[in-house]
Amino acid sequence: MKKVITILLAYIGLIFSAMYLFVPIYAIFVEQIGGTVETAGFAYALFCFAAGILIIILSKWEDKVKHRGKLLALGALLNCFAFVYYFFITSIAELFVAQFLLGLAAAIYLPTHDAMYSEHLDKGKFASEWGDWEAVNYFMTAIAAALGGILVSLYSFRLIFIIMACLSFLAFLISLKLVKING
Repeated sequence: MKKVITILLAYIGLIFSAMYLFVPIYAIFVEQIGGTVETAGFAYALFCFAAGILIIILSKWEDKVKHRGKLLALGALLNCFAFVYYFFITSIAELFVAQFLLGLAAAIYLPTHDAMYSEHLDKGKFASEWGDWEAVNYFMTAIAAALGGILVSLYSFRLIFIIMACLSFLAFLISLKLVKING
């Protein structure tokens, strides 16, 4: 397996871990800040629509970008900022801002990550190396989901927001290796 693939797997594993510490218990947080289950659904839909629309727009531009590692770094930093922002959220309006920021971050890092991953696959190992990506996704999601529930139960949402920001910052640091390698 190529070094770039390994770095990209670590990057996306950290990003997914950060997200899935929170996603399974997201509606509980929304209720704690005065929202309803419906509010949680609409806020998550905002994230998905923002990511989807912005991916369509940004990915066309990202095809022309020569320094994709820098886009991964930017996406991870934006994720980090959004998770720090979550620490201070007290209203539904602020929640919607955070969801939009996370959608923007996803639109920046996902197409770039996938393009770089595809470019560095070993010939003849496409299924197994994409299988590695899928396995990282599911394993990190499972671990993070269980851990997020435990940590919120024992401590608070604020603790997992700090952990989420730290994981995103680690993804940023890992992406700097790709900046060195690929620009």
